[in-house]
Amino acid sequence: MSAIQTWFGGFAWGAVFGIVGATTAGIVLFRPDIIERITMERPAAPAGQTVASAPPAPARPPELRPAPAAPSSVAPKPATLPAATPPTAQPAPGQAAPGPAAKSPPFIINSRTTAALEQAFTPPRAFAHTDELVVRGRNMNAEPVDFNLRIDDAKSSNWNTRYNRIDTVAPGPFEVRIPFDGIATSAKADLDITSIVRIVLFSQKGVLDIDSAQIETQKAAPAAGQSWLRGAKTTAEQDFAPALSVAANQGFVLSGVNPSDKPLTVNLRVDDAASKDWNSRAQTSLSVPPGPFVLRAPAASWITPAKTPLDRTKIRRVVVFVTDGEGPVTLSELRLDTLTP
Repeated sequence: MSAIQTWFGGFAWGAVFGIVGATTAGIVLFRPDIIERITMERPAAPAGQTVASAPPAPARPPELRPAPAAPSSVAPKPATLPAATPPTAQPAPGQAAPGPAAKSPPFIINSRTTAALEQAFTPPRAFAHTDELVVRGRNMNAEPVDFNLRIDDAKSSNWNTRYNRIDTVAPGPFEVRIPFDGIATSAKADLDITSIVRIVLFSQKGVLDIDSAQIETQKAAPAAGQSWLRGAKTTAEQDFAPALSVAANQGFVLSGVNPSDKPLTVNLRVDDAASKDWNSRAQTSLSVPPGPFVLRAPAASWITPAKTPLDRTKIRRVVVFVTDGEGPVTLSELRLDTLTP
């Protein structure tokens, strides 16, 4: 009887060990995800030290999805954050509007657009109508790169409710100036410059070196006879801050070269302080043959498609481009000169 009990006891223990072993082998062979989950949730800690669970990664700003950056032969520079300056809160009712910023310390320096560069203002910052955002940098790529800029006010919640801008920058140094006076959202509503909460810089299809981004007081209006856009390729854009005042007998003279072997259509677009869409700006078009060309646009001809003359004393922007699918052309210069209609 004792031998039988010993035999049954040994058999029972053997069965238990067999079941445990089979279960363990099954998990290892058929459910390795369970082992992986256990090891990830319980990382090993050095002797005498407790491992704390890692905090969740910070959420990426909504809708910030810059395209993957193209490889660059220039070694990346580490982003450098300057000393923070106290933000300017929105003025309370009855208080005076903020004064001009003169030249404040840059809030972004020596950085690259490998990822989006963001400056948040908490509480919201108030800017004056004479302030402008100035971004200086270098395109070290062999091809032009699209430089994107976004500005949010306290009410911005998506692309339509914030200021969005794209500048195509040629290889080499560049400077982009954005006057705060009159900037609007993509839905053509005025952006509240007394309640700015975020400025974001990023690029697509290439990485840009950002030397500095800062707030400055707008420069004096350029004098007549000055030229712009020398050596630029279409599409090319020139902003005027403060606005350019043009006399009634003046206008723009655009010269350049059509390098192709067929005619191209060159367009000269002029915006005043009130321009917000196609119906509120003027455009002069010219079909140019191969070789050098000159396009003249007298101020008297600056009539919008809505049949409204532009305010020639408040010219904010000139854009030169060719019709879709054509070009590009190389510009010699854009000049303000005395013209007759």
